[in-house]
Amino acid sequence: MTDPLVDGGDMLLRRLAAGDAEPILVADFQAFSSAPRLSQLVCNSAPGRPVYQVDPLAALSQDRPYISLADLAAEAADSFARSQPADGPAYVIGYCSASALALHIATLLARSREATAVLLRPSWPSTQSVEETFSTLAANMGAPQLPCPELDGDPDRSVRSMEEQLAEQLAVLTSSQGLDASADTFGELLLTYRSWLAFLLACSNDSRADTADGPSTVTVLAEAPDSVTVPGLPAGRFKVYPLPVLDDENPVTPEVVELLAAQLLSRPDPSDGCDNHPAIGGWLPQPSAQVGGLRGRVGGARAGGLRGRKVRGRGGARPGRCAAGEVRGRGGARPGRCAARGRGGGVRGGVMRPGKCAAGVCGGGVARG
Repeated sequence: MTDPLVDGGDMLLRRLAAGDAEPILVADFQAFSSAPRLSQLVCNSAPGRPVYQVDPLAALSQDRPYISLADLAAEAADSFARSQPADGPAYVIGYCSASALALHIATLLARSREATAVLLRPSWPSTQSVEETFSTLAANMGAPQLPCPELDGDPDRSVRSMEEQLAEQLAVLTSSQGLDASADTFGELLLTYRSWLAFLLACSNDSRADTADGPSTVTVLAEAPDSVTVPGLPAGRFKVYPLPVLDDENPVTPEVVELLAAQLLSRPDPSDGCDNHPAIGGWLPQPSAQVGGLRGRVGGARAGGLRGRKVRGRGGARPGRCAAGEVRGRGGARPGRCAARGRGGGVRGGVMRPGKCAAGVCGGGVARG
């Protein structure tokens, strides 16, 4: 049973498990399939430890359309401080494009305690990531030429503008299929789009300047360790461990969770080169040299969105894949795939579930962010 710990109903920080050992915070995203999300897998792999889920999309789906990464981190750290003793080590895990948020949180916690950041397949969204994601969503709604609103001005206005333009295209699409654009299903879809675009924009606007003097230990787990960089940190300030070959169907495999758990079950001396971690299953890869280059398919590439599942619309109309996949309207018309490529997702239990993200490949029961 989760325990929300934030003020104002933002639902940014939830406690998934209680315990007396070192606490763990996991910045990840809404699950899009029946598989558990990363924070739950960590919870299951670390018995006896308090585990907290940091969900930026949940916070951004409330009244505030835009929250900076620094403010998200401050709110999460403050909520955490109210629920845990002010001293003792803590771990902060960041998944995919939530890595920058995790670094911010770990930096704030490091002011009063030992804090370790563990980044799983980190990616670093850029302005181009936001533009490409917006274009993909618009194109799949039938508006391939729709330009992305200006992103350099007031971020609140930018997010609202993107939301308004997508809402207009969604209304045209649903009307052409004889569906009601005001149905809750489509409102949830639009809110998910807005939240995701707002988070990508917050990541792209983040300077990461305050992370230079952040956590004492930063560890990265990635498939291509020799090309990993962490913006704001020199190569000598973080260690990289290789992951198994990516399973595109389920990127968060038991083996990946096992390697992540190995990092949580050991506390190396930052000066020892991180070579003496105990390994679950008897194996833990040695850290790789840092060579530069940007890991994460930021700005290129697999911009994503949502893919839906069957839901029943009003009046008995059955949108075959709700606005985020094939939409089957009255008469069986199909406009094709709408608003989102990517695996999994859709509307399940009234919750929209993200697919592939604009900043790389993430997923496996975790929203691809």
